[in-house]
Amino acid sequence: MVKLRVVGILLCFAGLCLADSEYKDRRARFTEVSTKRYPNYIGFAAGSFSGQGLSYKRWFDKWALQLTMFPWYEETKYPEGNDDDIFYYSNGRDSGYSNKGTGSIGLVYSRSIHEARFFRIYAQGGGSWNLDYHKYDYYYNEYRNNANVPVRYKGKTTKNTVSLGAGCGVEFFFWRFCVHFTTGIFGAKRSDDLKKIGLEGGTGIYFRL
Repeated sequence: MVKLRVVGILLCFAGLCLADSEYKDRRARFTEVSTKRYPNYIGFAAGSFSGQGLSYKRWFDKWALQLTMFPWYEETKYPEGNDDDIFYYSNGRDSGYSNKGTGSIGLVYSRSIHEARFFRIYAQGGGSWNLDYHKYDYYYNEYRNNANVPVRYKGKTTKNTVSLGAGCGVEFFFWRFCVHFTTGIFGAKRSDDLKKIGLEGGTGIYFRL
């Protein structure tokens, strides 16, 4: 009877070990499917040194590259079609223009630290370049000496900002969607000699392919 009990205990222990091994194998396969089956990410991201806008990330096993871009440009003619604006701008509807634009591009390198079923932790480092552009030439009626005097404003400003930083992040997987959050430290320098150092915070949402 004692031998039967010992054999039963050993069989139960072996069954538990086998079940645990199968569970670990299934979990490992699920993790591999989550992290490796869909290595291409397309979506939107924003960060202090990663840039902001449309984003593409590609994982190569344990490391990844993330490219983020945002182009924007707008032209404005004065007045803008509102008859009330004629009072403020001289020369009628052809009084001038104001063209504004901004562009941002960032590249980030990531290295996986830990991977699990529904998330991945990674370290990252990279930088971005941002351009702010404004060109204008228009007349503006200013009230001087009891009369509206047309004053011409003409100029062009260009501001370039370079940012570098490093930190860590975490990705959460929801089917083929991914949301990431990042933190770290960054430094930025603008062409007009403005400097900044601070904590970085970023986020992004992607669809995985």
